[in-house]
Amino acid sequence: MTLYLCLDGGGTKTTAVIAFVSNSSTPSSFVRGEAGPSNLTQNGPEICMAALTLATASALSRLASPPAFPPTASSASSSDVQKRPVFRRIWAGIAGCARPPDYALLRPLLQNLFPGSDVRLTGDGELLTAPIYSTPHLDLVTLISGTGSLALRWHRSSTSERVAQVSREGGWGFLLGDEGSGWSLGREGIKSVLTAMANHRDLLPWHRDILRRFNVEGEPHRLLASLTTLDPTLPVAEADSERKKRIAACTKHVVLAAQEGDEEASKAVKRVALEVVELLRPLVETTKSKDELEETILVVGGGLGGVDLFWDQVALGMKNRGWRWASIERISDAALEGVKVIMDDRTWIGD
Repeated sequence: MTLYLCLDGGGTKTTAVIAFVSNSSTPSSFVRGEAGPSNLTQNGPEICMAALTLATASALSRLASPPAFPPTASSASSSDVQKRPVFRRIWAGIAGCARPPDYALLRPLLQNLFPGSDVRLTGDGELLTAPIYSTPHLDLVTLISGTGSLALRWHRSSTSERVAQVSREGGWGFLLGDEGSGWSLGREGIKSVLTAMANHRDLLPWHRDILRRFNVEGEPHRLLASLTTLDPTLPVAEADSERKKRIAACTKHVVLAAQEGDEEASKAVKRVALEVVELLRPLVETTKSKDELEETILVVGGGLGGVDLFWDQVALGMKNRGWRWASIERISDAALEGVKVIMDDRTWIGD
């Protein structure tokens, strides 16, 4: 049985998708597993690797005859080594892995975890480039609008080459922005609650949902304090990440209220949708001509990017600016798209 693995390591969760083929005449099948966040910058290498290991183990456990995993430090005999799962190819797209020092830090850890495998290590944004390999196009822009946000422009000189990053906007973390993300929309929701309280206005039903999420419904004045205090039982980096996720989780209440026609929530959705347009604007402006943009694919990933109500506002903002793309693809499962690329000899281009 031949195994292929794609890991999508994000700021909220880690997804592992394994493709397995029993023989050449049998179509491939897929299993998946999930774990906690694995953003290298925010969570650090230990938490990152723990999440990657757990997600992979979870996916492997869904195989009919799962191999032993993970390898242990004491595994020295050949019989032990043979029990280790050897994936033919692995694509690990990890949030917060963007610079040469990041690759130098993480690659040996991955090679130790997956001995004998051909490993491609990239940032999570590159997973969204998967669709271009089944097209004749040479240019694309990828957009992540999830817990955080990131927009990247890519190019390849020919269809036989792997894409290379040309330019970047965002992705610096919530302290420096993360505009157009779930964190940004959750923040808008919280600001709406605080503004209503400060001006002695009646709280809206979804305002109270946010207060309940932070366990301060009976003491709404404690909302701001609950946001500025880190959990003392967690390491600082992990506690900071948890705070960001709690804020981003408020997106759910804002979106549901907007879907029900709430004016305040709808305004928040529109504001953050325009943040996405502004995030994309510098990448659009780097195109040499209108024709070049019309030959460029836009690929969108992340939970917020998959919300129709939100994306309709982004699409409207792009239309108002006269932007026309070759195609727009909204990817709900980047790891699945990635594993399809690496299992195809025609589209696999290793490191």
